[in-house]
Amino acid sequence: MQECGDIMKNKMKGVFAAVMGALYLGFGILEIGSWVFSGLAAMAVVPADVLGGFVLCVIGLVFLAGVPGLRSGTPGAVAYLFAGLLLSLAFGLVAFLAIGAGWLETALFGDLSEWSAAEMAVPMLYLALGSVAGYAAWGREFFRGIARA
Repeated sequence: MQECGDIMKNKMKGVFAAVMGALYLGFGILEIGSWVFSGLAAMAVVPADVLGGFVLCVIGLVFLAGVPGLRSGTPGAVAYLFAGLLLSLAFGLVAFLAIGAGWLETALFGDLSEWSAAEMAVPMLYLALGSVAGYAAWGREFFRGIARA
C-alpha cells in the first residue's frame, strides 16, 4: 500500500510542476511579448522586461521538464521539481529585495508618495509564493535527499 501513496505523491508533484511551469512560461512569454510589442496596451499587465521574461521561461521549462518523469515515476524526475522550486525562490527573493531597495532609495533621495509597491511587484515575486507552498510541502524531503547524498 505504501507504493500507492508514493504514486499519489508523485502525481501531486507532477500536477504542481505542470501548473507552476505553465504559469512561469506563460508570464515569461507575456513579459517578452510586452517588451517586443511595447506599444500594445493589452500587454500592460506585466512589465516589459526581456531578461526577466527569459528567467521566467527558464524556470517554467525546468518545472515542465520534470512532469513526464513524475507522471511515470522515474526516480530522478523529482530533481526538476526541486530545482524549479529553488530557482523560483531565489529569484523571488531577488525581486523582493529589489522592492526594498527601491523603497529605500525613494525614502532617502526622493518623495515616498511617488513610490508604489504595486508597481514594483513583478510576476517573479508573486509566482514565488506558489513555490513557497511547494517548498512547505516537500522541503523536508528535499533536504533528506541531500543529507543521504
